[in-house]
Amino acid sequence: MLFRSENKKALEYYNQALPLERATGDRNTEAVTLQNIGTVCQSMGDVQQALAYYNQALSLVRALGDRRGEASMLKSIGTSYISLGEVQKALDFLNESLLLRRALGDRLNEAGTLDRIGTTYLSLGKHEEAARYFEHALSLQRLLGARSNEAETLGHLARAEQEQGNLALARTQIEAALDIVEGMRSKFVGQQ
Repeated sequence: MLFRSENKKALEYYNQALPLERATGDRNTEAVTLQNIGTVCQSMGDVQQALAYYNQALSLVRALGDRRGEASMLKSIGTSYISLGEVQKALDFLNESLLLRRALGDRLNEAGTLDRIGTTYLSLGKHEEAARYFEHALSLQRLLGARSNEAETLGHLARAEQEQGNLALARTQIEAALDIVEGMRSKFVGQQ
């Protein structure tokens, strides 16, 4: 319940900020606030309301020529459609986001979008397709040294392998993910 009350408080603050941003003409911050409101709505289970805010933000970032913001909004919209069970629509938005990420050279967020597409295919039972996206995400994450992202994607890949009956490979993937997490934990503990 505490989390829900924090969401409600966040919505209050965002809704107070929005008219101020509009009054001052701060369209970049307005777009971020709209996305944040959408994210809070999504986390509270109001996916339709989230989509309404995401679409407002998408229109705004497109008008501003903010391609990074556009790629982010497209991914958020795709994620919302996953929640609604409209998987093909979700994949359309996610693939559009992926193309923008690649065009911008935004490799870390490209990897995140590849992982999201992979989890979408995994939810459809298309394990081999999912694994291809996870492998591509992993190659980028390893190249960039994005260890926590790599651990998460390894977990998704382990699930794909497990659901295909490849239990030894699934175990190898999950153990690799655990090694990363354990290494990160020991670094954190060592800094204290």
